[in-house]
Amino acid sequence: MTDRQTIITALEQVKDGINPVSGSRKARLRDAVDEAIVLLKEHGWISARDRLPNCNGCYLVWRPHFYPDKGMPSICYFDGQNTWHDSYGVDFARTLAPDDVSHWMPLPEQP
Repeated sequence: MTDRQTIITALEQVKDGINPVSGSRKARLRDAVDEAIVLLKEHGWISARDRLPNCNGCYLVWRPHFYPDKGMPSICYFDGQNTWHDSYGVDFARTLAPDDVSHWMPLPEQP
């Protein structure tokens, strides 16, 4: 198995080879690679107050008000526009209030 630092180094080399000005697809790819590097460097939950994801997609989130007095993990969709959407009902149609998500992390790998 490849260690975390080897992956970070490889991603940084890929990122350096992508010209951020040459088109929106390449700029988005560069942002995604940058996001992967940051996530690999961090461990565990990321505070939503400190930083939101750079890319839209599904994330594992901590919802402190979802289950009274305890909080609860949930899978929510981040739209890339600083807004989380609830997965309840599986359509991600319900927009969450900013304080409904206190922490987030990438989804674990599929089994």
